[in-house]
Amino acid sequence: MQARNRRRCFFLLPLILLLAACDIEPVGAGQWSIQIEMNTGSESSIWTIAPTGEMNVSGSAVTIDDGSAVLAGSRISWSGTMANPANPVTPLNVNFAGTVDRNSLQGTLYTTLGNWSVTGTRQ
Repeated sequence: MQARNRRRCFFLLPLILLLAACDIEPVGAGQWSIQIEMNTGSESSIWTIAPTGEMNVSGSAVTIDDGSAVLAGSRISWSGTMANPANPVTPLNVNFAGTVDRNSLQGTLYTTLGNWSVTGTRQ
């Protein structure tokens, strides 16, 4: 019985080491063409997300708080601020939660003014 367990360990150990050495890029990493559907109309922007979660938003009023997104499997989330259409002096806190399916991204931007739909395609 002990010999059988040793053989199993002998075969499983290299497999575990091989899988641990793989550096798999998160599916959310890349450049995305984004549409945000708000109460006041739609807004377009480009999101660039690095495999490390570093994120840059261009063409939008949204600012990511710490410049990063949380990438977990096919899920993406981040928090930030944007210009408040109801009160331009006070920024609006926003939170995003979404998923990636191949080359499309869908999610919701949560705000105190309502929840807005977000769609995107990989560029």
